[in-house]
Amino acid sequence: MGLGITVLGSSGTWPSATSGCSGYLVEDGAHRVWIDCGPGSFTALQQHCELRDVDAIVITHEHPDHCGELPVIRNAMLYGLHVERMPFYAPRGVLALLETLVGSRGITPSFQPKMIGDRSVARIGGMKLGFSRTDHPVETLAVRIESELDPGKVLVYSSDTGPGWSVGALGDDITLALVEATFLEADTGESTAVHRTAAFTGEDARAAGVERLVLTHITPNGDPEAHRAEAAASFRGEVELARPHERFEV
Repeated sequence: MGLGITVLGSSGTWPSATSGCSGYLVEDGAHRVWIDCGPGSFTALQQHCELRDVDAIVITHEHPDHCGELPVIRNAMLYGLHVERMPFYAPRGVLALLETLVGSRGITPSFQPKMIGDRSVARIGGMKLGFSRTDHPVETLAVRIESELDPGKVLVYSSDTGPGWSVGALGDDITLALVEATFLEADTGESTAVHRTAAFTGEDARAAGVERLVLTHITPNGDPEAHRAEAAASFRGEVELARPHERFEV
């Protein structure tokens, strides 16, 4: 098994009846990294592996649809599974939020916190993760992932971002990009400035030379097929949708 990503949840802003919020399991055949843990993603994770088999957790930002499961993950580690010193990579805002929810003594010994920011680099087993700050109201980090076991393959996850950030900030050699596409071009409103349209996501991915594009973070009241069609028109290639429990090989 080479580098791949399994969708634990892909619903934007709030969970749908069939999908939790943002959560992804990245594996390279030797190590597992859980990226984002929005509501519902912990349930989904346990259908693919045990929590104790995860090598590290990475949280991209402090909005609850990306980190809402953290307190109950800590409860599972502390009171039931007796997992200690789980490497936990997150921006400062996420660490502060978790301290507020469980208390400063509640973070350790369950988690081993490691603060990350723009241009940070982390190594988890044979995986190298690089981070880039996106265009979002709170500090939010997109992730580039490479594996020594699958050289030449590059996975990118945008997390949340408006149009002021480009996938190309993480390189021009991206094999597969999982990118938010919250809105359609016809959508209007104040919130559209902090997320992307599907058309913009497709155009940005094409300009960055992305080989395969997967859309995520579509809200439950959206029409995923309409988002896919709009992105495909500007990407000028096949576009896929992130659906719960689907695995994408990089």
